Amino acid sequence: MATTGAHRDQIHINLGIDFGTSFTKVCYRDVGAEESMVACIGKDGSILSSAIAVDRDLRLHLDSEIGKAETFCRIEYLKMRLAGVRLETPPSLIAAGFDLGSNLGLRALSAWFLASVIRKCKTWIRNNETERLKSRDQLWSANIGIPVDHFDSELMPDFLETFRVAWLWADSESFSVEKVNQLRDAYCDTRNEFAAAGSVNPDLIDCQAVPEIEAAIYPFTMSRDATPGIYSHFDVGGGTLDGVSFGFRGRGKKINCFAAKVEQLGIAVVSERLGLNHGAYENPREFDKDMMRLEQDNCGESEKLMREINSLAGPVVMEAKKRTRSPFSHQAVDRRRSVQNHGIHPDDEFRMFLGGGGSLSKWYRKAIESTYERFKQRNADVPPYVLQPLRPPADLRMPDDEDPFRHAISYGLSIPAGEGPGIVFPSEIGVQPPRPIRRPYSGVEYENSKAAFD
Repeated sequence: MATTGAHRDQIHINLGIDFGTSFTKVCYRDVGAEESMVACIGKDGSILSSAIAVDRDLRLHLDSEIGKAETFCRIEYLKMRLAGVRLETPPSLIAAGFDLGSNLGLRALSAWFLASVIRKCKTWIRNNETERLKSRDQLWSANIGIPVDHFDSELMPDFLETFRVAWLWADSESFSVEKVNQLRDAYCDTRNEFAAAGSVNPDLIDCQAVPEIEAAIYPFTMSRDATPGIYSHFDVGGGTLDGVSFGFRGRGKKINCFAAKVEQLGIAVVSERLGLNHGAYENPREFDKDMMRLEQDNCGESEKLMREINSLAGPVVMEAKKRTRSPFSHQAVDRRRSVQNHGIHPDDEFRMFLGGGGSLSKWYRKAIESTYERFKQRNADVPPYVLQPLRPPADLRMPDDEDPFRHAISYGLSIPAGEGPGIVFPSEIGVQPPRPIRRPYSGVEYENSKAAFD
């Protein structure tokens, strides 16, 4: 839909920031033209390391923009730390007086990183979209994704505050903090500024937190071919594995999120625990080769990790069953009741979507699929799993050599807030009581009728 009338000289660009545990990706959307594009903010493409490097003078850098010889310490897994996961602080940083055990310090670091990403995006877009921008006034907004498990928790205020400070820093020409030991004071000053005003002006801070699952499944939920039903989505990232089960009742209706679980089981974490030392594996096929070698050697740690993935996937599936009063049953009476109660048709297969940089890994696919037999879910009337990738959206423009599956979440986040279906969180959905077991009724009670057959 083209921009017309009084707004012809304006262009609204919405940034979709997939703030990943290992890598950050960004899609931007020309809202008026209804087109989304990939921003190439990395050193050699669209993938940016979600880490901060500190040099020997305590100056802050994006990890991809500083040489290893210059690095004093490297701070990674910002998102996991922000979500309350306790990870070790580099000793060199403690010596400099900055302890990552401080929640305030983590928020300040994360805000600096996100502000740097936002500035980098705007610069790239202005340099590469001169024809689109021309002399039009630019209206900017952003969506940053966080897992449903964190969105629906007491962590939400910390995430929101961090995003708001990042947005203000990115938009301020006067913000110039360069050293790590200056960050906390700068963060407090900015936070106190909008706290003193009593509220945050949404016109000044148009930066929203959006559940990642809503962004990931946006192309599916908006498709005319999408069938109402119960589904799961697993996002295989560098640091974490996110699992969500949800009910889709039709276009335009909210998504019922039945269960969400996040664990430190991403490719980078798994490879580190196994001593593979290949970081986040740019190519999942290389990861699969190493995992196949370990399995041939009967590696006990590899089997243990697979069981941990089972322990994530199993409850995600079974919690959906509890919250929907057994939607997986195939009997006709259950089918009718499920449609009446939930607008959902039970099926003969339980469809699962895979996303994230590790979604093409055969080892992760095998680990998730093995949950069905290991937990004997057939006995609970759960249909067999069918794993499939989400189709890339038709309106996403990206370089030919880019992997569209890595940009599924950033694409969904590029859609302005409010245009997606919306999420009903697990805490808002009660567990349904089990239905009483009904035995077939013949119409004649045996005790009252046996004399007729004597």
